[in-house]
Amino acid sequence: MEPLTPQKKRAKRIQKSFVARFRIHNEGDESYFDDSSKWNIVTIKNLSSSGIFFNYNEKIPVDTELELNISLPFISEPVHCLGKVCRVDEDKKYQAGLRKIPVYGIAVFFEIIDDNIKNAIDDFAENFCQNG
Repeated sequence: MEPLTPQKKRAKRIQKSFVARFRIHNEGDESYFDDSSKWNIVTIKNLSSSGIFFNYNEKIPVDTELELNISLPFISEPVHCLGKVCRVDEDKKYQAGLRKIPVYGIAVFFEIIDDNIKNAIDDFAENFCQNG
């Protein structure tokens, strides 16, 4: 019989909308988190200390690195972090007038994020899930 190994506990998800900006991270790009016009704005569908999920009108390939700038009401400054696309939900068709437009669900795992921010997200998730 194999010894039991502790399972990593999945971070609580906050099912609340938050605004985020993202762009594709280019290795060696000196303009990391600058205010250039390359940023895309999305609404986060859910958030945890390990990552985010949002819908987007273009398919972003798995393993693509993204620079993220996330506005959270419980943290005074925008959260700057680096993540990697870990899952793409294929082409949900949404009706826009007479035509259907593709929308993709993009799951991003945080690769670089401040530990204090992760703790703040966990604390908020704990309170939000109990009270929200």
